[in-house]
Amino acid sequence: MTKNITVRIDDTSYELMKKVADGGRQTLSHCIEYATVLYSTETTVSNNEMDEVVHDPILVRELKQRLKEIMQGNYSMVD
Repeated sequence: MTKNITVRIDDTSYELMKKVADGGRQTLSHCIEYATVLYSTETTVSNNEMDEVVHDPILVRELKQRLKEIMQGNYSMVD
């Protein structure tokens, strides 16, 4: 069964989501639903995966170095 919800977003976000929906020839509602499902399934990691990351000394060192560079402003945005 479907549910109706109300979402308040700024104009810029609305225009972006509308462009994405139109580009995929889908409704805005479907686009939001798809993006939410995709985000929630791809950004969740298992405890085993997190343990692998935390216990990988090379990866941890590299991540700390990149964070230090970002904090110093040593990065560029890519469109």
